[in-house]
Amino acid sequence: MRAILAAAVALLGACVVQRSDGYPSDPGWSDPPPPTTYGCDQDTDCSNGDLCARTHECLPSSDIRAVHVLWTVMGAVADANTCTATQDLGVEFLDDTGYHFGYAPVPCMEGRFNVDKLPLRFATAELGVHDGNDWTDTIIDPTTGNASFDLQP
Repeated sequence: MRAILAAAVALLGACVVQRSDGYPSDPGWSDPPPPTTYGCDQDTDCSNGDLCARTHECLPSSDIRAVHVLWTVMGAVADANTCTATQDLGVEFLDDTGYHFGYAPVPCMEGRFNVDKLPLRFATAELGVHDGNDWTDTIIDPTTGNASFDLQP
Protein backbone atom coordinates (compact mmCIF):
# COMPACT_ATOMS: atom_id res chain seq x y z
CA MET A 1 0.00 0.00 0.00
CA ARG A 2 2.86 2.35 0.82
CA ALA A 3 4.35 1.75 -2.61
CA ILE A 4 1.11 2.74 -4.31
CA LEU A 5 0.80 5.88 -2.16
CA ALA A 6 4.43 6.86 -2.88
CA ALA A 7 3.88 6.35 -6.61
CA ALA A 8 0.72 8.48 -6.52
CA VAL A 9 2.51 11.31 -4.67
CA ALA A 10 5.43 11.18 -7.14
CA LEU A 11 3.05 11.25 -10.11
CA LEU A 12 1.10 14.17 -8.64
CA GLY A 13 4.32 16.05 -7.93
CA ALA A 14 5.41 15.64 -11.54
CA CYS A 15 2.20 17.34 -12.71
CA VAL A 16 2.82 20.58 -10.79
CA VAL A 17 4.58 23.05 -13.06
CA GLN A 18 6.37 26.02 -11.58
CA ARG A 19 6.11 29.37 -13.34
CA SER A 20 9.11 31.64 -13.53
CA ASP A 21 7.62 33.88 -10.81
CA GLY A 22 7.47 30.99 -8.33
CA TYR A 23 3.69 30.44 -8.40
CA PRO A 24 2.31 27.12 -9.65
CA SER A 25 0.92 27.18 -13.17
CA ASP A 26 -2.85 27.26 -13.61
CA PRO A 27 -4.04 25.88 -16.97
CA GLY A 28 -6.95 28.36 -16.98
CA TRP A 29 -4.69 31.42 -16.84
CA SER A 30 -1.70 32.54 -18.81
CA ASP A 31 1.52 33.74 -17.23
CA PRO A 32 1.73 37.49 -16.57
CA PRO A 33 3.43 39.54 -19.28
CA PRO A 34 7.09 40.37 -18.80
CA PRO A 35 7.75 43.70 -17.08
CA THR A 36 7.82 46.64 -19.42
CA THR A 37 10.86 48.85 -19.68
CA TYR A 38 11.34 52.33 -20.99
CA GLY A 39 12.61 52.73 -24.52
CA CYS A 40 15.52 54.95 -23.55
CA ASP A 41 17.13 56.78 -20.68
CA GLN A 42 19.68 58.83 -22.62
CA ASP A 43 20.38 59.86 -26.19
CA THR A 44 22.98 57.10 -26.66
CA ASP A 45 20.18 54.53 -26.18
CA CYS A 46 18.65 55.74 -29.47
CA SER A 47 19.75 55.04 -33.03
CA ASN A 48 19.71 56.92 -36.33
CA GLY A 49 20.53 60.22 -34.61
CA ASP A 50 17.26 60.20 -32.63
CA LEU A 51 17.11 61.82 -29.19
CA CYS A 52 15.74 60.37 -25.97
CA ALA A 53 12.72 62.50 -25.04
CA ARG A 54 11.75 62.90 -21.38
CA THR A 55 8.92 60.44 -22.11
CA HIS A 56 11.61 57.78 -22.68
CA GLU A 57 10.93 57.63 -26.42
CA CYS A 58 13.51 57.82 -29.18
CA LEU A 59 12.36 60.55 -31.56
CA PRO A 60 13.90 62.67 -34.30
CA SER A 61 15.03 66.10 -33.08
CA SER A 62 12.37 67.64 -35.34
CA ASP A 63 9.68 66.02 -33.13
CA ILE A 64 11.08 67.39 -29.85
CA ARG A 65 11.22 70.86 -28.32
CA ALA A 66 12.15 72.64 -25.11
CA VAL A 67 9.16 73.79 -23.03
CA HIS A 68 9.17 76.39 -20.25
CA VAL A 69 6.27 76.52 -17.81
CA LEU A 70 6.26 79.99 -16.22
CA TRP A 71 4.02 81.33 -13.47
CA THR A 72 3.31 84.33 -11.32
CA VAL A 73 1.16 84.47 -8.18
CA MET A 74 -1.67 87.00 -8.39
CA GLY A 75 0.40 88.99 -10.88
CA ALA A 76 3.53 89.05 -8.70
CA VAL A 77 6.81 87.21 -9.19
CA ALA A 78 6.74 83.76 -7.58
CA ASP A 79 9.03 83.77 -4.53
CA ALA A 80 9.09 82.69 -0.88
CA ASN A 81 6.66 85.50 0.07
CA THR A 82 4.07 85.08 -2.69
CA CYS A 83 4.09 81.28 -2.46
CA THR A 84 3.34 80.94 1.26
CA ALA A 85 -0.17 79.59 0.50
CA THR A 86 1.01 77.44 -2.42
CA GLN A 87 4.17 75.55 -1.56
CA ASP A 88 4.23 72.62 -4.02
CA LEU A 89 2.83 72.52 -7.52
CA GLY A 90 2.40 69.88 -10.18
CA VAL A 91 3.12 70.36 -13.87
CA GLU A 92 1.50 68.12 -16.47
CA PHE A 93 1.59 67.98 -20.24
CA LEU A 94 -1.26 66.61 -22.34
CA ASP A 95 -1.14 65.24 -25.87
CA ASP A 96 -3.98 65.15 -28.40
CA THR A 97 -5.17 61.76 -27.09
CA GLY A 98 -5.51 63.05 -23.52
CA TYR A 99 -2.39 61.25 -22.28
CA HIS A 100 -0.89 63.04 -19.24
CA PHE A 101 2.81 63.25 -18.50
CA GLY A 102 4.09 65.34 -15.62
CA TYR A 103 6.23 66.21 -12.66
CA ALA A 104 5.49 66.82 -8.99
CA PRO A 105 6.22 68.26 -6.54
CA VAL A 106 7.52 71.44 -8.14
CA PRO A 107 8.40 74.28 -5.72
CA CYS A 108 6.12 77.28 -6.30
CA MET A 109 8.82 79.83 -5.47
CA GLU A 110 10.88 78.79 -8.53
CA GLY A 111 8.35 80.42 -10.88
CA ARG A 112 9.58 78.28 -13.76
CA PHE A 113 9.85 74.64 -14.78
CA ASN A 114 11.80 73.57 -17.86
CA VAL A 115 11.66 70.39 -19.91
CA ASP A 116 14.43 70.24 -22.47
CA LYS A 117 13.12 67.42 -24.69
CA LEU A 118 9.32 67.17 -24.79
CA PRO A 119 7.62 65.55 -27.81
CA LEU A 120 5.76 68.06 -30.00
CA ARG A 121 2.50 66.13 -29.62
CA PHE A 122 2.24 67.60 -26.10
CA ALA A 123 0.61 70.92 -26.94
CA THR A 124 -1.09 71.70 -23.62
CA ALA A 125 0.41 72.35 -20.19
CA GLU A 126 -1.43 72.15 -16.87
CA LEU A 127 -0.39 73.69 -13.59
CA GLY A 128 -1.95 73.20 -10.18
CA VAL A 129 -1.37 72.64 -6.51
CA HIS A 130 0.25 69.25 -6.01
CA ASP A 131 -2.48 66.81 -4.90
CA GLY A 132 -5.08 69.56 -5.34
CA ASN A 133 -8.20 69.76 -7.49
CA ASP A 134 -7.93 73.15 -9.18
CA TRP A 135 -5.62 72.83 -12.17
CA THR A 136 -5.43 75.31 -15.03
CA ASP A 137 -4.34 74.52 -18.54
CA THR A 138 -3.00 76.55 -21.43
CA ILE A 139 -1.66 75.95 -24.90
CA ILE A 140 2.14 75.79 -25.19
CA ASP A 141 3.25 78.58 -27.53
CA PRO A 142 4.47 76.80 -30.68
CA THR A 143 7.14 79.46 -31.35
CA THR A 144 8.66 80.03 -27.90
CA GLY A 145 7.73 76.78 -26.13
CA ASN A 146 6.39 78.86 -23.21
CA ALA A 147 3.27 78.11 -21.21
CA SER A 148 2.44 80.99 -18.85
CA PHE A 149 0.15 80.95 -15.82
CA ASP A 150 -0.96 83.35 -13.09
CA LEU A 151 -1.85 81.43 -9.93
CA GLN A 152 -4.81 82.70 -7.89
CA PRO A 153 -4.56 80.91 -4.50
